[in-house]
Amino acid sequence: AVAGWLQRPVWRDALLHPGRDLLGAPLGGTAWVLDLAMPPQPAKAGLPWHWPGHGQPAVPGSVVVGELGPRATAALVAAGKTATDTVGSAITLHFARNIEPGELAQLRCRAFVGNLAREGVLVVYDGKAEEGDHAAGCVAFVPLEPMPSGSKVEVQWELTPGLAPKPKDGKDTRSAREAQRQLPAVSFTVQ
Repeated sequence: AVAGWLQRPVWRDALLHPGRDLLGAPLGGTAWVLDLAMPPQPAKAGLPWHWPGHGQPAVPGSVVVGELGPRATAALVAAGKTATDTVGSAITLHFARNIEPGELAQLRCRAFVGNLAREGVLVVYDGKAEEGDHAAGCVAFVPLEPMPSGSKVEVQWELTPGLAPKPKDGKDTRSAREAQRQLPAVSFTVQ
């Protein structure tokens, strides 16, 4: 069941949010988990986290468009897909806090299978939305085609200047911020 929940970016954000307080206890060979913080506590600053994680094995390579939720379905239909088409699994970036939707819409994501770029759509989950289709600071890149089983995928996210971290040397110049925009590349293996 959890693997299915992780396919939908909004549910993934809710399950993996670093500000969520969870309490787990084993009970007769199974585990029970109680969510003690709803909504989760937002992060105050810092770099975003991503799914899949770097080096993550057995990542699902495809999902049916309609299973991604209303926002992703609308974006994919606008790109020529139908709700019953199969596309690549959503690759997500999570800031775990409110970010201006305009900033999120300017993010760039490039995904490569082998050395071939994959076309896709960017879906912003922040801002006003239907009930259950919102996640503060969450954006997804959905490849228009499924990713082949066994393939290695490399993902490169580029932040907008406003979201880039300040340089560690303290010199907050435009050129220094530009250098901080590219997040480290993430690679994972498709199941």
